[in-house]
Amino acid sequence: MAILAFGILLATWCFADKNHVPSSAASTAFPTSTALPTNVSIPNFLPPPSPLPIIPKNRSITITNSCPYDLWPAVLTTNNTGPYTHGFLLPPQKSLQLWVSHDWTGRIWARTNCSFNDSTSTGPCFTGSCGNVLNCTLSGAPPTTLVEFNLLGWQNLSYWDISLVNGFNLPIGILPFPSGPRPVCQWPSDPQGIKDHCPQELWYYADAPASYTKIAGCMSACDRYGDAKYCCTGSKNSPKRCGPTRFSKPFKEMCPDAYTYAFDDRTSTFATNTGQQWSYEVIFCPGSSRTRLH
Repeated sequence: MAILAFGILLATWCFADKNHVPSSAASTAFPTSTALPTNVSIPNFLPPPSPLPIIPKNRSITITNSCPYDLWPAVLTTNNTGPYTHGFLLPPQKSLQLWVSHDWTGRIWARTNCSFNDSTSTGPCFTGSCGNVLNCTLSGAPPTTLVEFNLLGWQNLSYWDISLVNGFNLPIGILPFPSGPRPVCQWPSDPQGIKDHCPQELWYYADAPASYTKIAGCMSACDRYGDAKYCCTGSKNSPKRCGPTRFSKPFKEMCPDAYTYAFDDRTSTFATNTGQQWSYEVIFCPGSSRTRLH
């Protein structure tokens, strides 16, 4: 019964897409993640707007851009109270601290090479677009590297993961504060870095706003082909019938801490105790600098 209950409860928080459903209680053996780099530069915080809405028992999530170019991070709330913004520009070496409710569930990703209209806040992006709007109310179009949170889950723990179930566009890492596992997924954040870790059939070429030749991400085999054996759907919707493939294995080699297909939870689910004293930092391009909370 405990295993069944755990599987049902975890299924409520793990939401990379409709196919990303954890398989069993094996996730309780929380893995040890890859060490983050130890460079010395610390990105600067952007000032938040004033006044911010008051969220009872709020939790802090800091988003940091350690990439050498502008990003447009996005936040999608799937349950409870999300932050005051769901999309914004984040220049290189800058951080923005957001507040969410103590029981928030949601996902975070970043868009690349966006061209938003200053007056309408609409426009295209190379990757991660959520309907061509700055403030997202939809998930980002794949390929996107995702971070997922459920801050009040099974046994009152906070859970998080990195997902490549929808492919990837940017390296990413998660730092819990004051302690806890630190999953990281990193590679050189340029087209060659993507080529080195992505099967050629899955290369994603930027289709907006102007270039049709730049490799901007790596599709998942599910998103590229829609086959049940890659999506773990239909007759393949179980851990025994859907496993790693020749397309997902290179993802796992690059990012041992990340989900790479729907039932890849044994080495990809992380947790700590819950409470206001725990906060998190999501770092894009973590190999570019060392960041810290508070």
